[in-house]
Amino acid sequence: MLDGGSVPKGKIYVYLSEKENIDLACPQYPIVQSYVDICMNGCLEIEGEYRLAKEKGFAKSFIKTTTCWSEHWVNDRIYPRRPFIYVPRALAIDELLDKYIPEYFDKIKIE
Repeated sequence: MLDGGSVPKGKIYVYLSEKENIDLACPQYPIVQSYVDICMNGCLEIEGEYRLAKEKGFAKSFIKTTTCWSEHWVNDRIYPRRPFIYVPRALAIDELLDKYIPEYFDKIKIE
């Protein structure tokens, strides 16, 4: 558990989509940076809240265990020259993405 406690008793549910139902990113429907920012911001908030999550590299783990990253990716942040105003952790997000999936991060298009 992220707080260092034991796993609670009971059922834990996880949502997984079936492989044939996955829509991969493509030029018409790329990955959008604003959605990646939401996910990564949540990971960084969890790291800020739980010491163990930070020690274990929760944000890094999210990036490395997420599949179907794509070169079809656009940066749709409102003001890319000053993203920290609207996405306070933009620099941290970009550093993590560049470090762990540089082959995709380097190809993000600005929209």
